[in-house]
Amino acid sequence: MTVQIKVRKGSVRPIHEAKDATPQAQTVEGLEALAEAEGIDLGDISRDELLVGIGVEYEHGSRKGEDVNVTKDEDGPALKIAVAHLREIPDYYTRLAAMEAEAKAAVDTGDTPPEDELPVEEPQVEGRRRRVQGLSR
Repeated sequence: MTVQIKVRKGSVRPIHEAKDATPQAQTVEGLEALAEAEGIDLGDISRDELLVGIGVEYEHGSRKGEDVNVTKDEDGPALKIAVAHLREIPDYYTRLAAMEAEAKAAVDTGDTPPEDELPVEEPQVEGRRRRVQGLSR
């Protein structure tokens, strides 16, 4: 089932209850309409990655509690977060899914190191922008 989004003068408002927060832009056409309403150039960003991404970024809404609700359960902020990730790493959500699956498997089997043994790398600073080693383009 495709849910319609309401686009009014550059803003998109959710047409759902916050407790049932899910992205309204669930089709390529919906994403493109939302991006246009928000003034975002999607360029060559993979629409498949973006469809996954907007859903993933809803975790920054009321699902985790009102005190950390960044997106306010609206598509616009979730889209902006997803686009920002995909502009830096074009397959960000594919990589994220693989990393989360690996981490979940490790937790489920108890194969996780104690916190004081976790490897921590300092981010490399390049000009005014911080880049994490291995993820820079």
